Amino acid sequence: MNFLLLIQRGIYTLFILVTLFNFVSDYVIWDLLILTLIIGIVFYEVILYTTSNRIKISDLENEYSKNKQSTNNKLQTLLGDKFENCLDNNKYDEDFLNIIRYLLRTNEYLSPNYSLSDLEKGYGLSKRKMSYIIHTNVGCSFTNLIAKLRINYAKNLINAQTSYTFEHLSSKVGFCSRSSFNKYFKYFEGVTPKEYKLNLS
Repeated sequence: MNFLLLIQRGIYTLFILVTLFNFVSDYVIWDLLILTLIIGIVFYEVILYTTSNRIKISDLENEYSKNKQSTNNKLQTLLGDKFENCLDNNKYDEDFLNIIRYLLRTNEYLSPNYSLSDLEKGYGLSKRKMSYIIHTNVGCSFTNLIAKLRINYAKNLINAQTSYTFEHLSSKVGFCSRSSFNKYFKYFEGVTPKEYKLNLS
């Protein structure tokens, strides 16, 4: 960019000098030279504008790539090994990411009776469309996705060594019963909540 700036200054300086000489001379060659410089200036500005836009687009692409990779890593941690097969190649789409972001931002999934209809009302996509997006990206149902998010939230609370009983913990993360909480915890983690907590000791 410094080299292009140097050329720009040179062209403008030459243009000013030639214009001044043209005022004190009647030679046609000065008119031709001015016309050539004007064309050169326009051509240079087009090149400068194009180059600048290419750099901006490249920067945006790099920033998008970094953000996407960061989101991928967060999702991998969030969803865990059960969904590893569909996350390792970055094959999930922006619609799925936006649904996950919405759920995590609102924490609505922690409501005990949270359903696909509730997500439809809050997020604005049809139930059929969202079911398709979820299944296409992570190969599971809406129910299992919500259960996984709840289990990870419960794990965070257990890891933080909160004083909640497992009964209270199960209701806090959105499960209607302790048995349902235990069932999904064991499905996703391979151990019961109690065993998971003991393993932390």
